[in-house]
Amino acid sequence: VGNGCAYTSSRTAEVTFQVADKHKTEEQLKLIEEVMQEQGAQNPTRRQGHGRCTEIRCRGKNLVATWQKFKTPHCPPNLEIVKGWGTKAVAAFLAGWFDADGYFGEDAWKLANTHPKTRAEVKELFSRLGFVTSEHGIEVRVCSFQKKMFEDVIGPFSFKKFAKGSHKTSE
Repeated sequence: VGNGCAYTSSRTAEVTFQVADKHKTEEQLKLIEEVMQEQGAQNPTRRQGHGRCTEIRCRGKNLVATWQKFKTPHCPPNLEIVKGWGTKAVAAFLAGWFDADGYFGEDAWKLANTHPKTRAEVKELFSRLGFVTSEHGIEVRVCSFQKKMFEDVIGPFSFKKFAKGSHKTSE
């Protein structure tokens, strides 16, 4: 999320996103703010970030505990909370994951994860959005025949690799 950069601080009870200026849109910034307000943030604020980016600072009593669950080293992420989100929020979550750690090729788009439970949950999230997925080793793949659907459903929420719905191969 936020071009792959999200920070948490227990000391200040905040979660901060760095969104690259080159790829941001007002719609994406508003979406982050709306989702974070749904998660309990009070009045997310924007300011110039570190480098060429916009920072969105979100403060709230339970935000850090929720977001730390996604950062725990060497443990599978807890996607139970994501399963309870609305369709747009799930699409935005998957777009952020693709931006940070996905691969886009001509024949498939894939996310890799070493935890079988996480792969199963990612497949479940994609299925909820209407996608057919396949699993190859540690990868969850969305096949090329769904390219247009991927552009329409996931693309609008992408910050980097699939920005503004136009396909760009991962470097």
